[in-house]
Amino acid sequence: MRSVLLVIVALTLVTVAFAEVSVPLQKLQVASTSGFTATAKSGADGIAVTFKKTGEERRFLALEGVPAANPTGAKTAEISYRLDLTSGDAPRAAVLVYEKGGGSWYKLAAQPVALGAASATRVSVAALQQTAFSTDTNKQVDWDQVDHLWVGFVFEGAAEGKLSISGVRLLDQTALPTQPVRLTGATQGKWSVGQDPAVKGNAEMVPGAPDGGECMKYVFTVPAGKHMYAIPSTPVAIEDLEGYSALRFKYKVQIPAGMRMLISLGEAGGAMYCNENNGPFPTEWAEMTIPLSKFEWASWSSKDEDGQFDLAKLASVQIGTHGVPAQAGEGSIMVCDVELVP
Repeated sequence: MRSVLLVIVALTLVTVAFAEVSVPLQKLQVASTSGFTATAKSGADGIAVTFKKTGEERRFLALEGVPAANPTGAKTAEISYRLDLTSGDAPRAAVLVYEKGGGSWYKLAAQPVALGAASATRVSVAALQQTAFSTDTNKQVDWDQVDHLWVGFVFEGAAEGKLSISGVRLLDQTALPTQPVRLTGATQGKWSVGQDPAVKGNAEMVPGAPDGGECMKYVFTVPAGKHMYAIPSTPVAIEDLEGYSALRFKYKVQIPAGMRMLISLGEAGGAMYCNENNGPFPTEWAEMTIPLSKFEWASWSSKDEDGQFDLAKLASVQIGTHGVPAQAGEGSIMVCDVELVP
């Protein structure tokens, strides 16, 4: 009898451990049209919002919903929608989670959503960021205290169109990216250079990338006989990088003998994680892919509590060179299409 009871308990525990989370949001209603001229219509198929945005500032077109059950264990918010634009660029999906008592958390997806057809997009809620106005003190989401959510789309720049949302669910399935996310380009910062005082050089954007666009070109000169560093850097300002596994970029270089490439990822707070490449170095365009697991903490950077790179804290990418030049001379580094890949 005791054995039977133990089996029953074990099966119950297994069932609980693997129970699927699929919690719909109910009582959907328009939450925010600030910055938009908008009209909304509710029906059996959900809510449709016809909107127009003339300003260039970032704005959140959002619906509010209440979880139909306790969503503890949720990893993803899945939004079933159709978005048709008559003008403007595709937005990114976003989620804002509110707890009882004033805690609030958000996530803005990295990639724009699909347009012109019935679709579903997922936003990870496994690693939410606390809002500036949150009053939560325990630094984590308490899903059993979640009161309501805002879900919708964040627009940059002017836009006009119609958005229909037929449903939103909280799921325990991980939202993994399917496409690379570009870290350089028009929406990112410009390149700057950190270099030894004895190094002479500067970085600039010039034509010449493989696709005919622009690339970063850094031309420098170094003296011989002591350690030198010459490292272009570009900031990263993307909120959602969860699920990416490697850094990839196109490059061609001419590096003085005795020096090697140094590729670094900088966290907000100052910690640096580095990967070195001893060559051979391509003088024609080539592609380099480095798994994020291959970046190691740099002892010359700020201390990190866990000593492991945290993609959520990525603030900059550096692609340069360091070492002891065998003789004085000139070098160059050209880089484009810096991105993270799933």
